[in-house]
Amino acid sequence: MLGLGSGICSSHYSGEWSPLDEGSSLVAWYKKGAKVTAAVSNKVTLWENQEGTAAYNMAQSTETNQPTFNTSTGAINFDGIDNFLQMTGQITLPTTFTVGIKFNAEFRIAWLETDDPNLFIPMAGVVCNDLFGKEGMAPVMKKLYQYGYKLYVHCTNAERNVDDMHDSVFREYNNAVLRLVSYLSKDRAILTVDNSAGMDGKPCDITSSTSGVLYEGEWLTTTPNGTQYFYHDLPLEEYGVKKDED
Repeated sequence: MLGLGSGICSSHYSGEWSPLDEGSSLVAWYKKGAKVTAAVSNKVTLWENQEGTAAYNMAQSTETNQPTFNTSTGAINFDGIDNFLQMTGQITLPTTFTVGIKFNAEFRIAWLETDDPNLFIPMAGVVCNDLFGKEGMAPVMKKLYQYGYKLYVHCTNAERNVDDMHDSVFREYNNAVLRLVSYLSKDRAILTVDNSAGMDGKPCDITSSTSGVLYEGEWLTTTPNGTQYFYHDLPLEEYGVKKDED
């Protein structure tokens, strides 16, 4: 039986990745909405392995344990109690292996209100590798730029408080990437922060990147480590648009 939690975060892949990119090392691939067999009341009896090895098909013959197939979205919904799928074969994992998850996100504009009731700032929230990616400017940031967002609100949420060298190196790296993305974004502003807790959930006054506002590669506002409050005025003539404008 294969089970994946919802807390997986990786920086190895971003953008137009496909399981087929793994070539001969690909063992199993389960594609949303593809090769799903659903019986009465859309109960899933089979989810076939796209790679082709039948022994790795996900199946469930017991009706009470069958998840439900959403015919509109292609999603398979588990009840979190006793729904599960399992394969007849067994995958033997080597010492090093990759679990890849790809999803498509729908971009929606959030309109930030301003002092002018007729003008709003189109903004987007991005977290961690939405911005960092692996190639200087992550694909999601290129999309946001193309769609006309004026302000990016970003949370780094990276590992820190490991040791002095680790914290120093990664803070410099994260800040460099932030400046690079800001530079490539040209006339967009980035408001970036890090949370006040470490990856273990405990309070942490060390941030993995500078908190502040960037514009075209330059810091307009910065704060020291720790929990801080700051603001920066954005000129409406540059960022404000009417909702009916594209």
